[in-house]
Amino acid sequence: LDVNGNAIVNESSREAGALRRKMVADCGGTEKLIAMLSAVSLSSSSIARRMWELVSKVIGADVSKGTVGAEVAEGTGHASGTGPAKKQLVEGVVVGVQEQAAASLGDLVHGDAAMQMTVISQGAVVPLLALLRSSSQVSQENAARAIWYLCESTSNQGLIVEAGAINELVALSRTGSVRAQGLAAAVISDLAKGAIVEQEQEKEGPACEEDSSVGELKVSKGARLSVIAAAGGITPLVGLLTTGDPSGKEKAASALVQLMKDERNRDAVAKAGAIPPLVQLLDDVAPHAHEHAVAALAHLAQQSTDSQSQIAKKLVTLLSSPSEGCQRRS
Repeated sequence: LDVNGNAIVNESSREAGALRRKMVADCGGTEKLIAMLSAVSLSSSSIARRMWELVSKVIGADVSKGTVGAEVAEGTGHASGTGPAKKQLVEGVVVGVQEQAAASLGDLVHGDAAMQMTVISQGAVVPLLALLRSSSQVSQENAARAIWYLCESTSNQGLIVEAGAINELVALSRTGSVRAQGLAAAVISDLAKGAIVEQEQEKEGPACEEDSSVGELKVSKGARLSVIAAAGGITPLVGLLTTGDPSGKEKAASALVQLMKDERNRDAVAKAGAIPPLVQLLDDVAPHAHEHAVAALAHLAQQSTDSQSQIAKKLVTLLSSPSEGCQRRS
């Protein structure tokens, strides 16, 4: 561990980890996990648990992570009985397998570009997006985390958007658990950042004329910022500035910063009531939240004199904060 308590990973450890992950894929492990995201049988439960244990050893995860239906997956439950009780047990097994499969895929692809492409090419995106609508909060969270990791490379993001990610993520940011909402905001933030990169690339070279379908929306390269806004993404992000956990607030602010790089989105962000919670983030304990809040407020200040006036009034109230850092940022 370094002085901050973070794990120090040398190059040989990274290479060994990548090799082990490749072995999991080469022996058909990733394909089995992807299949478990949707087509689950009772016999899959013990396999899912063993796969999770294997992946945990590969990436050093905590194998004790709780999942619905875990007792059955470990072999301590059984599917005997009839009627509602048996149905409930079977449903618990299905949910537990899906939770574990999504968690395993997320851990396998994190920080591994080659593994990300493998999993995407094997068809993981659509069933992961479907899990965002699961009745299980853990399934939603694990699936959102896996999708977030798949978005680490900008080159993957177009494929994920084409699969319908934007509408699903916006819906999750409205109705998911607090953690799931924060993860949805994290993915939206990365997709928005990727859109900026694509716009810069289009300025340097010929624009792509092909469009890809997301629900009823047409998404061309670099047009993602307006599509996220059109899908209703701004309002739940603004809400997260108040209701989210520290990470969720930070990711929501980051996403809004990226979205407002398209000047057409600034008025919508202001009308959604973003100014008060963004100013309040300046007094938040999360340092990255401060950075994103300052950037977001700077965009809004350029939007109109009315926004400038609102921001100024809110900042004046923070000058009485006992925090010297907050006073300085104000």
